[in-house]
Amino acid sequence: MAALGESGLIKYLKTQPVAGLYLLYGADAFLVDHYAAKLLKKALPDALRDFNFHQFGASSPPSLQTLYDSVEALPVMAGRQCVLVRDYPVAGLSPGDFDRLLALLSDLPETTTVLLVFTSADFGNPKAAKHKKLIELASKTGVCVNLAKKTRTDLLRFIADRAKKQGVTIESAQCSHLADRCGDDLGVLANEVDKLCAYKQQGAITRADIDLLATEHIEASIFDLSKRIISGDYAGAYTKLDELFYMREEPTVILAVLSMSFIDLYRAKTAQIARIPAEETVKAFDYRGKSFRLDKARRDAPRFSVALLRDYLDILLDTDVKLKSARTDARVLLETAIARMLVRRAKEEGRH
Repeated sequence: MAALGESGLIKYLKTQPVAGLYLLYGADAFLVDHYAAKLLKKALPDALRDFNFHQFGASSPPSLQTLYDSVEALPVMAGRQCVLVRDYPVAGLSPGDFDRLLALLSDLPETTTVLLVFTSADFGNPKAAKHKKLIELASKTGVCVNLAKKTRTDLLRFIADRAKKQGVTIESAQCSHLADRCGDDLGVLANEVDKLCAYKQQGAITRADIDLLATEHIEASIFDLSKRIISGDYAGAYTKLDELFYMREEPTVILAVLSMSFIDLYRAKTAQIARIPAEETVKAFDYRGKSFRLDKARRDAPRFSVALLRDYLDILLDTDVKLKSARTDARVLLETAIARMLVRRAKEEGRH
């Protein structure tokens, strides 16, 4: 019947009748659950769910027989029943069981709607044959929806709209600051906006409010460490590293995200030198949905030479090898890496 994205699903919900099979997938659980709830409400009003709604979670997936019995059950005092299955372990099914699953979903009773929901980042990988076949089946006989992660612009609009519904305003700059601080998970951002609105009650959310109340995402904290290194802030860099260790963050995670920041810078710098447009860089290195990282790197890149960035990456690689093989204390290794990077920059600037 249809293969849709988010905008197509919004239109479908307003104009199309209920289908027998829905497949929703995407890496953002909040977004997937949001639309799963809307589809469920379209198919089966709350008042009819007591006897006509069967739900199976990822922690206790149903056997094929249980799933068959649920699908084939008749609705009670209603015209339709719904079966919702979350993150069904399709990849683990034997070929025979997978074929039986496809046969069941291909011939659903007219009184049953099945809603398959997948929030694993791996689902939808075209190299996974079973996932591909299930998506093809849902697109042909029902409605298949790929809910891609929101773009940076969509995230900022989501923050502003959610605050507005609660009688509070937030300017674009503060939306951006909140997203930088808390990451791009919609569930996390929704909770943070709700917290800020409950605190503010009315008026505008300020940067100070965000810094006071919003929980900083660990990746944002590490990006903040990279910003302090980039700006040559010796004291600030070590203060941020101390905070990360206080939060018991894994040294390997700190180094991985820190390395990612400087890889972004190196890619941006070399792309600028080669006069490669930002759009091509986004495609070449798969920055879709996270192009704001590249935008930041492009703004910072002119401040650095290619030689300096290469030396930074060499230092980070050397630290990674030592972190995974040497017996030296991990904190000492990271502190040493930061010192080497700051000293290398100071030499380039002619301070030494």
